[in-house]
Amino acid sequence: MEVNCWGTIRCCQAFLPLIKRSKGRFVSISSVAGRVSVPCGAPYSVAKYGVEAYMDAIRLELECWGIGCCILEPGMFRTKLIDATAMTARVDKAWQNLTPEIQEEYGEQLKNKFVASWNRLFKELASDRLDHVVDAYFHAVTARFPRYRYRVGWDAILLYIPYSFLPTGLADFVFRTITQLLSGDTLPAALEK
Repeated sequence: MEVNCWGTIRCCQAFLPLIKRSKGRFVSISSVAGRVSVPCGAPYSVAKYGVEAYMDAIRLELECWGIGCCILEPGMFRTKLIDATAMTARVDKAWQNLTPEIQEEYGEQLKNKFVASWNRLFKELASDRLDHVVDAYFHAVTARFPRYRYRVGWDAILLYIPYSFLPTGLADFVFRTITQLLSGDTLPAALEK
């Protein structure tokens, strides 16, 4: 939250007087996770939903000053955020911070299966074409008529954004089905007894 959401808000507030004088624009990077939440991704999604809401609000508030606001919504790209080793280390660290009761309730098998499925998903679906994100950023900063939103990556355009328009019950069903295909039926240890 400190960096992904509050950092964006604080930077915009700090530079607002300069942006007003220059009639410039704010360009912020969010994520498709700011439009679609996934299990075990709540902290990241909350931060990115916050960025989306803030940028939408200030875009309307600052329009009268001639200030533009653009949001980049990249899908999955191969960065350190989804590096298998780094992700495994983050999950293990979070696991160690849980109480023994919660660890027992969920079970180490569920944690390991989750890490393996997400790492496989990211390996197969994440793009290594970071230049697409850079190009979108460049356009947002330099274009005479920039877009309000830049959806970057095939998964953002063809999967996550259309998914965000599904009715909630259908979206949950689709997500559960995909999760079962990726990792099988996995329940917390307390529910398997």
